[in-house]
Amino acid sequence: MTTIFKLTITILFIAFQLNACSTGGGSSNGGSEGTGLTQDMSSQTTSSGAITGFGSIFVNGVEFELDVAEININDNNGSEDQLQLGMFVVVQGEVNDDRTAGNASSVHYDQDIEGPITAITSNNITSNNGNEALIVVLGVNVHIDGLTVLDNLDLSTIAVGQVVEVSGFRQRDNSLLATRIEKQSDTFISGSELEIEGRILSLDSDQQQLVIAGLTIDFSQAQFSNITENTLIPGLFLEVKGSDFGPNNELIASSIELEDNELSLEDNLSLEVEGIITDFDSLSNFTVGNTLIDGRNAIIENGSSADLVNGIKVEVEGVIVSGELQANKIKIKQANTVRITAPIAALDSASNHFTVLGISAQTSASTLFEDKSETDLISLHLDDMSNDQWVEVRGSLSDGLLLIARLERIDEEDEVELRAPIEAIADSTVTLAGLDLDLSSFSSILNSLTVGMVIEVDGTYNGNELAVSSVEIEN
Repeated sequence: MTTIFKLTITILFIAFQLNACSTGGGSSNGGSEGTGLTQDMSSQTTSSGAITGFGSIFVNGVEFELDVAEININDNNGSEDQLQLGMFVVVQGEVNDDRTAGNASSVHYDQDIEGPITAITSNNITSNNGNEALIVVLGVNVHIDGLTVLDNLDLSTIAVGQVVEVSGFRQRDNSLLATRIEKQSDTFISGSELEIEGRILSLDSDQQQLVIAGLTIDFSQAQFSNITENTLIPGLFLEVKGSDFGPNNELIASSIELEDNELSLEDNLSLEVEGIITDFDSLSNFTVGNTLIDGRNAIIENGSSADLVNGIKVEVEGVIVSGELQANKIKIKQANTVRITAPIAALDSASNHFTVLGISAQTSASTLFEDKSETDLISLHLDDMSNDQWVEVRGSLSDGLLLIARLERIDEEDEVELRAPIEAIADSTVTLAGLDLDLSSFSSILNSLTVGMVIEVDGTYNGNELAVSSVEIEN
């Protein structure tokens, strides 16, 4: 049976000492509050997250070597070359003291869904979480954001009927925030593999049917593993496989396996949880994924307790006490509201720094790197690049510095592109990402613009000024 960690969690098995301690420290990004907690940690780690780079693999900002790692792909023995960007994996191994490098003993990948797209709610959404599309696959709402890796398709070519494999982390409403979507085929052919994971929402034992997300499943022909038909109850988390649909578009299950999707929240565990806040009641009582968190003693980075509300993405670190995560640090993840397509300049790979459209930019060990240029390097890093190469970057601004969450190297484009929320409007001058843009040639659209609205501008950049050729209001 596969053990699932769908909450983007890092679990450190430790010998620890929990102390109520010291006053809160300062934060370089937006301030902090709280007292913090301390614990001693060993180097043994279980890390769950999306692959953001190679050489060997980067997960949660740690570069794991795979020399001795056992690799498992969808419950089968796998190899290193089967691992792909955006795959949500579970890595077991050791890390060094500063948590930048490690040696993996095992890497496990298990897809969340494989099946045809049944609906596209939108392929052009702009929201606080940076969602850019919402599709439905086997009844599951799949959110696509600026960090989702799309393989063999893009937002302009997504279509109903395409068969896709989806990897990501599960949200409380049973939807998925996709970290990777790969198109398998343009149409579904009877006999092809179908798979869905999720909780039983309803059960009709007489009709031998159950519902996961928005999909009805006929289990009358299914082989059961580590569970029986008689022990099915709503709330159980299952992996269901099949190869065809019935007359009412129900999935005809060929196998059903009980999946252990619950964390073992034992004392003496140190956890790092990344995800979306749900069920926020107070600082002492909220959840990220399915993890209950008490953040009263936590240092809060990039904001304050007032910023902690439902729907905000955070990274929480702490220790388990009596079944809940006693947080010592809560880092508010900034929405990736800025997207730029342009050549880079002033590259200093040693300090992970460059400029783009004159804006100072910084990458980190967590930045997702992808080479979509003609060079097509599998393992792309900043030191593989040079000035004047074109990129598409996504990130957030902090005190004038663009913190890069995703960098794609691309071939040269005809024009540069900047998409960001409007920061200020003064007559015909509009400020985006700290750049003052002259939109006097677009009088017909100026009256429609407001501060906070997300717009996209295209044009040419001469090294000092962006001359705008087109303006588009984003949805």
